[in-house]
Amino acid sequence: KPNEYHLMFNMNFAQLLISLSLCLIDFHWTPGIPPSKVSPRGVAASLCLSFGGGELTDALHFIERHPAIIPYLALFAAAMATGNIFIYKLQAAFGALTVTTVTTMRKLISVVSSVLIFGHTLSPAQWIAVLIVIFYKYEGEILAIPFKKRSAPVILNSNGESRNKKKNK
Repeated sequence: KPNEYHLMFNMNFAQLLISLSLCLIDFHWTPGIPPSKVSPRGVAASLCLSFGGGELTDALHFIERHPAIIPYLALFAAAMATGNIFIYKLQAAFGALTVTTVTTMRKLISVVSSVLIFGHTLSPAQWIAVLIVIFYKYEGEILAIPFKKRSAPVILNSNGESRNKKKNK
């Protein structure tokens, strides 16, 4: 059985191949026209034939013009690797539902913080989406309030003791 480190490596390696192939081709998507499906043959062809053009060369030229960005890229890569380790450990320990909930709430907190701290705005549909996420997170607690099991009322006898106690035999 593969451990979380093997899973992390395999997922990141696959993501690297897909990202490289998309960076190597000059990809312009036209709204209304679905992009073609990515096939292994297409990925291999774009890696072999399109190495000289596309967004990767633009990114490398940007790094050449602005070498001060390299430490920030290294810091970003280290943060991503650390975050991936935490995500895969969380997945191994608690399962997919917990990971999904944690990452969704993290993104929600980021969006709401951006609105509160930096003054960004959300459209009404985006606010509805925020409320849906919050409702989903707490729906168990919200909907269970009227259905909580109530304990039986305590009835006291003349000595002030509860009549509901079970007698010790």
